[in-house]
Amino acid sequence: GHRLSLVLGVMTAPGATRNRDNLRALSHRPHAHGVRTVFVLGDVDCARRPTAAEHIAHRDFVFVNASDCQTWHRAAKVDAWYRHALARWPSAHWIGKSEDDALVRVSALARDLAALDATQPWYYGIMAWIGLCDSEAAAYTQQHRRPPA
Repeated sequence: GHRLSLVLGVMTAPGATRNRDNLRALSHRPHAHGVRTVFVLGDVDCARRPTAAEHIAHRDFVFVNASDCQTWHRAAKVDAWYRHALARWPSAHWIGKSEDDALVRVSALARDLAALDATQPWYYGIMAWIGLCDSEAAAYTQQHRRPPA
C-alpha cells in the first residue's frame, strides 16, 4: 500500500448521527487523496452501544481511551485521539483533527500539506480553546444552562 499523507480524526459524539451521515454523503471518503478519515469516539459503553450498528455498517469509527459521555471530556478525547493515531499510523506524514460539524475539503488540505515539510512542526487551521478546572466548569455549566423546554 501507499504511505498515508494524512490521518484525519473527526471528533464526534454518540448522538451526532446526522452530522456523520451528512459528512459521509458530502465529502467523507475514508481513503481519498492519501487521507484516512475516521470518526473518533471514546472507548466506553455509552459511546459504543448507541453506535454499534453504524460502526458495523460503515467501519469508519476509531474508539480511543477517553470517556465520551459528558461535555467536559472533550479535551481528554482529543489528546487520546492524537496518542492513538500516532501509535496506530506511525508512518503517516500528518495527523489531524476536525469536528463533525465542519466540512473539510480533503483534496485542498492534502494539496496544502504536500507543500509543507512534514519533518517540521506545523499548526494548520484555527485554534480555539477553553480551559476550565472542575469548579469553573461547574460554574460555567450552571451559568449557561438552558431552561427545560
